[in-house]
Amino acid sequence: MVRSSRWLASRTLISVGGVRLDEELIHFSRRCRDNMKDFLESSGNDVSSRRKYQPIFVLPEEREKHHALDNQTRASLIKMAEDLLDNMSLSLVLSYKERWKTVIGKPKPVIILFLEELRELDK
Repeated sequence: MVRSSRWLASRTLISVGGVRLDEELIHFSRRCRDNMKDFLESSGNDVSSRRKYQPIFVLPEEREKHHALDNQTRASLIKMAEDLLDNMSLSLVLSYKERWKTVIGKPKPVIILFLEELRELDK
């Protein structure tokens, strides 16, 4: 009955209370199963074997907060910027790579501004 009404195909999930739910919530059971499998395969308390599990979001706001640049670590911001620089066209890369050499040593807010500028160019 649910499938015949194309409720899941609409990709707009709404709770019984009328609150919009995260679009990936329909994959909840698969993600839980994958996380459990990864957890069971890890070798106990060994710090080097700890993995990052797939986050499960219920509300879209939770996803936005998790992926916000302000909530990322400095190392992940640096990796994002370097990945964007690697994928840019050669003419743009040269000027931005020179700026990147000065930005990489700066505080996190400066790196975030540089990363946002790169994302605008990448669109």
